[in-house]
Amino acid sequence: MRWMHALLLAILAATIAGAPACAADAPNYSTMQAPRSWTPDQPQLRPAEPVEQPPVRMASVAPIQSLSNGPADYMLGTGDKVHVTVYGEDDLSGEFQVDSTGYVRLPMIGQVRATGLTARALEAAITAGYAQGYLLQPRVSVEVTLYRPFYIIGEVNKPGQYPYVNGMNVLNAVALAGGYTQKAIEGHVYLRRNGTAKEEKVNADAATEVDPGDIVRVDSNPIWDIISVVSPLAPFAVSHY
Repeated sequence: MRWMHALLLAILAATIAGAPACAADAPNYSTMQAPRSWTPDQPQLRPAEPVEQPPVRMASVAPIQSLSNGPADYMLGTGDKVHVTVYGEDDLSGEFQVDSTGYVRLPMIGQVRATGLTARALEAAITAGYAQGYLLQPRVSVEVTLYRPFYIIGEVNKPGQYPYVNGMNVLNAVALAGGYTQKAIEGHVYLRRNGTAKEEKVNADAATEVDPGDIVRVDSNPIWDIISVVSPLAPFAVSHY
């Protein structure tokens, strides 16, 4: 009986191997069209010409302007305020003002001279102070938070002192002071730099920078000086005519 069983298995395997493929896998020839041959009286189809695409334009990106804490060579002076950060030591950090003697008073180390130093130089001085037996490898950062004011006098509507901001120029200074009076010479001003005793004649335009502590003087037109002298004499002249 075993040989009959083996024979039946062999016949079944041969039948399965020779069976046609599944209808789902076979191509459906009834839906396929035979290619048509081209005849001379039929127009010949040409391949579509490629359409030129416009070039891709990349959006222009404006360069990032680096923010600055004032000019790097700015010399500190009386009236300036600085924020001192001692990393890892919050009790030693804070805002300090340069006093009338030119010093800042800091915790633990006391007075440190600031007048005539840049912010980076003051960092070095404070670091050296804390390194002298107070802190192990101190790291200090100094940032100017408030500049000393500048002054504008002469023929402006509101002379006086004004807070300085980065990028200040003569035109900004005049605008803060309420603009020129009718007697003013608008083409130039006299500028006395902080720490100097000499005025210099400069152009009254946006190219002339004003620094903290500077004094700007707007001169009057000479014709108004003549009028101011002649006007008081007018009633006297009329009475003797």
